Amino acid sequence: MIEIRGRNLKEILTKIPNSPEERVYISLPLSKEIVLVLLRRMPNLRVVYLPPSAIKRTPKKILNALNGVGVTVIPMPRRGRPKRDRASVFRLAAEGKSPREIARMLNIPLRTVYHMLREKRV
Repeated sequence: MIEIRGRNLKEILTKIPNSPEERVYISLPLSKEIVLVLLRRMPNLRVVYLPPSAIKRTPKKILNALNGVGVTVIPMPRRGRPKRDRASVFRLAAEGKSPREIARMLNIPLRTVYHMLREKRV
């Protein structure tokens, strides 16, 4: 899979390679220009992955047109750092568990537990 990330349309268009690859990830919503360049430079394209927020901002006409030519648009699962479960930390602290026990039970760093508990007090 090829990953294409950019801040604007021009940057995305310059990064689309000539490739026989069937799958591509694009960080921005699809536009008519992006789709035309993708289909021209990647003739074997079958799957386009987009962030969920980008799929919502992509016009339905474009999604339907891609579907018509056999290209599926799929939301890519959220990327980046996992979220810490603050509610579990607070619940365990309320039950009387020590920060060390909470860190061990939730498999998170002890300093993170201290930071969350200090944040709640402020």
